[in-house]
Amino acid sequence: WYYEMSIVFFIFLPMFVYVLLFIVPRQRGVAVGGACVIFIVVCELFIVSAVEWHKIRGSLLVVVMKLISLSFDIDASIPLSEKKSPPSTSHLPNFISYLSYSIFPATTIFGPYTTYDEHLKYTAGVKMVCMYVHTTSMYMYMCTKYIPKLHMYVRTCVHSYVQ
Repeated sequence: WYYEMSIVFFIFLPMFVYVLLFIVPRQRGVAVGGACVIFIVVCELFIVSAVEWHKIRGSLLVVVMKLISLSFDIDASIPLSEKKSPPSTSHLPNFISYLSYSIFPATTIFGPYTTYDEHLKYTAGVKMVCMYVHTTSMYMYMCTKYIPKLHMYVRTCVHSYVQ
C-alpha cells in the first residue's frame, strides 16, 4: 500500500469535520478551515514522520479543500430567515454521501476538484448500497497498489530513454 497506515488520516479528518458541522451552529466554513489548518500543522510537525507526510500531503490537502469548500457551501445555502432562528442540521449532507465525496479516490488522488453538487450529480444514478461501497474500496485498493509500480516503471524505464 502506498499510503500504508496513513490512510487513517483520510478517514479521521472527514469524520471529525462532520461532527464539527453538527456542533458549530454558524460560520461553519471558518470553523472547519481553522480546524483543518490546525490538523495539518499538528500532523506535519508532531504526528506523522517526514517520509509518510510527503506521501500523503498532496491528497490530504485536496481532502481539506473539499471539506472547507463544502462547509462554506452549507453556510451559503442557509436562507437569511433561518440564520436568525436557532441553528438546525437540516442543511447537512447525508453521512454516506459526505464521506463518499470527501475521500472519493477519483478526485482525491487523480483530480480534478469537484464540488459536492457535481459529485451528487455524478453519483445520482448510483444507490448508496454495499456494492457501491465495495466498488469504491476496491478502486482505492487498486490505486494504492498499482500507482507506485507505474511510477517506478516510468522512473526506471521511460525516464532513461527520454534523457
